[in-house]
Amino acid sequence: MATQQPQLPDNTFLRGDTIWARIQVNGREIRRSLRTSSPKIAKGRVEKLLREAEEIRADPVKAEAEQKRTWEEAVERWMKIDFPRLRPATRRRYEASIRMLDPAFGELTLKQITKGKLNDFIAERMGAGCSQATVRRDLAVASRIFKVARRAGWIEYDPVPEQKDGLVETREPIKPVRLRELATVILRMELTNPGLAALSRFAAKTGCRQEEAASLERGQVNFTAGTITFARTKTKAPRVIEMRPSVRRLLMTWLGQPGRSDQPVFRNRDGERFNQVANRWREAHARCDVAHFRFHDLRHTFAIRWLQKGGSIYRLARWLGHSTVRTTEVYSAWLVDRPE
Repeated sequence: MATQQPQLPDNTFLRGDTIWARIQVNGREIRRSLRTSSPKIAKGRVEKLLREAEEIRADPVKAEAEQKRTWEEAVERWMKIDFPRLRPATRRRYEASIRMLDPAFGELTLKQITKGKLNDFIAERMGAGCSQATVRRDLAVASRIFKVARRAGWIEYDPVPEQKDGLVETREPIKPVRLRELATVILRMELTNPGLAALSRFAAKTGCRQEEAASLERGQVNFTAGTITFARTKTKAPRVIEMRPSVRRLLMTWLGQPGRSDQPVFRNRDGERFNQVANRWREAHARCDVAHFRFHDLRHTFAIRWLQKGGSIYRLARWLGHSTVRTTEVYSAWLVDRPE
């Protein structure tokens, strides 16, 4: 028995399993995929196309201008609408991605940035040695920009998701740092960058994230109460931890004379907070003859040693700022399955 074909909306036809639109605009036949096999969804999308066609017929000059909207215009609009709401650390990350996206798309109109162009960008970035995680972050920024352009009516859809889905972001394996190797890197760092060395010691002793250490201010260190408050956390919720004796000694030695409460605890040579900590760490680490490990591995090492000493996994989850203990359980799982 033959399969009954779905009832298609007016101005559409079926190509394979996908419904396409067929409309007339100023005497020209336009065919466009509606990217769905659902007649109900297709009906809404073709009606939107018909409304746009009416606008083109009514004001062809404006319609032509919309077709010529550029990547640079979309970035400028995104910077005005979305960018101001972002946290400083997120802004810096997104700006780094835009510096990578601009050479590929800066001279193109939005209509010219096709799935093929995006795939070329991915291939070029991967060929330059970038990880899939890094490329996914760049594409996530591009997607935000396309969404702003779509809301403005400059484009019909965001072409990024299909390309982004092809990149699988894998987590780097947990790799505890040997104390001797950590000491080698930090001692070498103290000769050239004592501020970063102090920040690294602090991160190793507290298990905090790099941004939590870099953004820590004097007013968030309470020697009387014996607490440290991290204000800029991944979950955006402030977190308070106990100031252990070794951390107290480190902070008292490093801070020295009193200063303003909003002054960064860890400062570079210009007296400013550190940015791009992971990059600065990587540069310092490269000058030492030790096995490779990342700044973030200091956090992993802290968590594993906590559990090895019999510490509570629930207390560790709160200490690290995990929203759920499931995140923390990766460390207990590592201890069970750890390589010999």
